[in-house]
Amino acid sequence: MYRLHRTLFRAICVGCLALGLWVVPWMSVSMAQTQDGTGFQIQQLRQWGDNEGLFQTLSARTLGQWGFKLGMMLNYGKDPLLLRRVSGLNSVRSDNVVEHQMGAEFTAGIGFFDWMDLEIALPVTLYQVGRVPNDGIDSSIVGRQLDGSAVGDMRIGLKFQALTEKKQKFGLGFQIYLGLPTGSADTFNGEETVSFGLRLLAHKTFAKRVRLAFNVGYRYLPETKFVNLTISHELTYGLGLNVDVYKQRVNLIAEVAGAAGLVGGASEYTSPLELLAGARFFPFQYKMDPKTGERSGHQLAVNVGFGLGMLPGYGTPQFRVFLGVNWARTSGGGSGSSGPVVIQDKRTYVNIPKIVTVANVQTIPYPIFLRIQVLELEDIVFGFDKLTFFEGEYQGKPYSAERAQRSVDVAARVLKKILGNSPNRIICVAGHAGVKGIPKRKQWLSDQRAAKLKRLLAEKGIDENKMVTRGYSDKYNSPGTTATNRIEQTMDRRVRIFVLPPGQITCPANYDVLRNLVKEARKNRTLINIKGDKAPATNP
Repeated sequence: MYRLHRTLFRAICVGCLALGLWVVPWMSVSMAQTQDGTGFQIQQLRQWGDNEGLFQTLSARTLGQWGFKLGMMLNYGKDPLLLRRVSGLNSVRSDNVVEHQMGAEFTAGIGFFDWMDLEIALPVTLYQVGRVPNDGIDSSIVGRQLDGSAVGDMRIGLKFQALTEKKQKFGLGFQIYLGLPTGSADTFNGEETVSFGLRLLAHKTFAKRVRLAFNVGYRYLPETKFVNLTISHELTYGLGLNVDVYKQRVNLIAEVAGAAGLVGGASEYTSPLELLAGARFFPFQYKMDPKTGERSGHQLAVNVGFGLGMLPGYGTPQFRVFLGVNWARTSGGGSGSSGPVVIQDKRTYVNIPKIVTVANVQTIPYPIFLRIQVLELEDIVFGFDKLTFFEGEYQGKPYSAERAQRSVDVAARVLKKILGNSPNRIICVAGHAGVKGIPKRKQWLSDQRAAKLKRLLAEKGIDENKMVTRGYSDKYNSPGTTATNRIEQTMDRRVRIFVLPPGQITCPANYDVLRNLVKEARKNRTLINIKGDKAPATNP
C-alpha cells in the first residue's frame, strides 16, 4: 500500500510539473511571437552530462537525493550549416553559411529526490566562421557576417525515474525541459523564443557490461524560417550502446541521434541525424552495483569521440570531434540499489556487540550491521602447513572443525544482512600463514586459506561475485612477531573478513591498508568477533 501511495504521489507531482512546463512556453509564444522568426540554434550536440548514459542519449537513472553533477564538453564541427537550393535541372547548390564552429557546453544537475533531478545546460560558441550568401537571400540578412563568439540558449530540465533496473529489470524515466532564449539569434546560436521538449528515457544492462539506451521525444518550437528551410515541431530520438571493455575503467560508446521535422514540409534538410562514437574513461575505481553496473559515489569521467553526419539536416556537420569531462556524485538512491542507509540515531551504535555467536546473531538490531567494517573469526584457525582446521587447545581454549564451521555459519548470516542493505559493497577475505616456513609456501597457503573460506561462505548463500580474496602470507601480526613453535603460531594461521569501503572492489595489495582499517574499526567500535559457540537449547 505504501508503494502504491508513493507511486500515486509521484504521478501527481509529475503531472502538475508537466502541465506547468507545457503552459508556460505556449503562453509565451502566443503573446510574443506574431510572425515567423529567422533565428535557430545549429548546435546539435546537446548533452546533459550523464555518466550512465551515452554522449547524447540519456539513461533513465537519476542522481539520487542531493547527488550532483558538473560537466563541460568541447566540440568542433565542420560545415554545421549549409544552405542547399535547387539550381538548374535536378541539381542542388550548396552554400556554406557556417563553415567552422568551436563550441562548449556546460552542464550541472542536482537530485532533489531519489527519483527527480533538476538539470541545466548552457551551450557557448567559442568561435565560429561564417557568412550569409549574397544572392537569393532576404535583403535584411544578405551578406551578414557570422564570425565571432556567442552564448546559446540555456536549457532547464527535470528528469524523472519511474522504473529501476534493480527492481523492474530495466530503467525507465522521462525528461521535461525548457529552452530559454538566452542566445544570439543573429548568428544562429539562439531561437528567439521559448522552446519546450519532452522525451522518454529507457535503458537496459546485459551481462553487467553492455548497456542499451533509447530516447524518443517531442520538441516544440514556433515555426522558424531561413530561406527555404522551415523548422518547427520535431520528433527527437537517440539509440546506442555503452560497452565496458576494461575493468569498469574504459567504456566504448556508439549511438545515432537526431530529429525529424513533423510539420511544414518536413524533409531531410529539416531532419538532422548524426552518428557519434568514442570512449569514456573513468580514471579511478568506483563503487558499482554488480548486477546493473551502475556507479555510485564520486565519479570522474573523461569523454572523447567523433561524429559523422548521416543526413544533411540543419546543424549536422560533415564531421565533428569532441572532448569532455564530467564529475558527479550519486547517492545510490537513484539507481534503485538501496545504497547504504545512514542511521540518524547514533544511540543505536552503542549496542554493537563485541562478540557475535549463533546465540545472538538473530537478535542484533538490523541497523547495527550497517556500521560493521571488520569480522574477526576467532574460532577459525588452520593446521600447521595445512588447509584443514586446527584441532587442539591453545592457552586453555579448544579449537575444532565443528567450531570453525559454526563460525562460518554466523559470519554468513552477518554478511547477508550487510549485503542485503548495501548490495554494492565488496567483501575482502584475507588469508594468513605463520611466520615459519618457505615464503612461497606461506604465500600459497594464505591464498588457499582465503579461497577456502570464500568457498564455504558461498555454500552458505553469499554471492561469490561479492567476494574477493588475497593472501598476505605471515603479515597477520605486526612486524616483529616472535612466535617460535607451532602452538605459538596458531594465532597467525587465520582468515579475516573486511567490508571494503565504498568504491573499492579489490583487496589492497599492501596489508598496511587493512591493518589501519582494523585499527580504525576497533577505535570506532565497528569490529565484531565471530565465535562458534553452540546456541542454547532454547534458541530457535
